[in-house]
Amino acid sequence: MHFAELMTMSDQQIFDGEDAAAVQAKGLAMLSSAKQAAAKRRLASAKAGVAMARADTRFNADKPVTGAQAKAYLRTLGDAANAGKYRLAARQLVDMSDEDALAICRKPSPRRKAGRDRRLAMSPGQLAETRIAELGITDPGDIDVEAIAYDAQMLVEYEALEGCEATLVGVGDRAIATVRPSG
Repeated sequence: MHFAELMTMSDQQIFDGEDAAAVQAKGLAMLSSAKQAAAKRRLASAKAGVAMARADTRFNADKPVTGAQAKAYLRTLGDAANAGKYRLAARQLVDMSDEDALAICRKPSPRRKAGRDRRLAMSPGQLAETRIAELGITDPGDIDVEAIAYDAQMLVEYEALEGCEATLVGVGDRAIATVRPSG
């Protein structure tokens, strides 16, 4: 059907006898389910990133890196985090210059930039709840501090702390969370 034809039809004809509220509820349920599935994929991608970091394949902008190392890092992202977080389909890595590969690795996430203004008005508690909801975490047992930090592009270090369980230090779009080891 074309738009002009839809505009001439009555609601009853469009819904073909179905209740408009029921159709809306079904659509909202489908949207909610899709959002939850995307959030779960995002958390799985973050967990894959943490696993890569533990295997020391993670790109670290603080260390001097060659173009070949940057391309190897991008290749691991494409393999392990193929859940929509990174897209390199527009260009093959073999055709990419070393400078371009290094620039991609150093470029901040556009997702973080997009949400920055909205988040400025939120309290720390609201920010934490929003991050957990964005990752599809509904059960406290699913909370993975390292995966959440990885998704936020934050470094996590474990050190003995006195007087607190954790500290968070941030400047600009970089942050380091220092957490007391459990046990």
